[in-house]
Amino acid sequence: MKKTGFYSNSEKKVKIISVEPKKIPKDKLNKLIESLYSLHCKIFDGVDRNTFIHYVISPTAKHTKIHMFKNIEGELVGYFSFHHFEKKINQKRIIVLRGEAGILPDYRRKHNVIAEIIKDSLLSKLRYLFREVYVLDSFVHPVIYYSAAKNAYRLYPNYRYKTPQRIETLMLKLAPEFHLTEIDKNAPFVRDIGWITKESDVDRRRLKNSKKKEIQFYLEQVPNYDKGFGLETFIPLSLVNVLLMSYNFIISHFGLNIRMYAKK
Repeated sequence: MKKTGFYSNSEKKVKIISVEPKKIPKDKLNKLIESLYSLHCKIFDGVDRNTFIHYVISPTAKHTKIHMFKNIEGELVGYFSFHHFEKKINQKRIIVLRGEAGILPDYRRKHNVIAEIIKDSLLSKLRYLFREVYVLDSFVHPVIYYSAAKNAYRLYPNYRYKTPQRIETLMLKLAPEFHLTEIDKNAPFVRDIGWITKESDVDRRRLKNSKKKEIQFYLEQVPNYDKGFGLETFIPLSLVNVLLMSYNFIISHFGLNIRMYAKK
């Protein structure tokens, strides 16, 4: 299946092409892997080709869809791979959504990736309307955590409120299911991921001096993200949370400051 769409902002215009790897013939899939991994290596360090294929192209998921971002010249500038996993936790089958994303610096504006994440989350919740659905990720850069936290109504961990014990227990049970390696028992949400975002010293200093509370919270939790460490992040996809995520994104798109956040 292939779908296309357009997103644009004042600086860049991006065409989005969506494909399902399981439906692509082997020869075309190999070409897709080569182009995606070549792009990936421009954005990240620390991931070899086989690991990239395992996580991005062919994970052990019920469903995988890859969104490819292309500029008006047809050049591949980013990707977002989205997966549905089914897990049995405490005798209950739940749906866990995971993803990997990368986009070249010149195209990291506004909502090219976050729009797709929110849209796919909403569609996934509708698909599994009567199941418990969660997003579980390990953000390896403060900006992607910031983008998720400013749009989600409920997201853990969060500087706005303490992670409930039941949520923390679920996160700790799910982490080994996805080989999210613990680094320090005193920092249970910090995980060794191995994906290192390529960025300049100027960019790192800019983040360190950022006034955004979400970014400062992330840096407090993962000061060594430049070593491939990530922050395990959990979003319960209740229908209310997904609808408010969509609302927050729309409000953010129009530059308004009346987003909805949970307080505790």
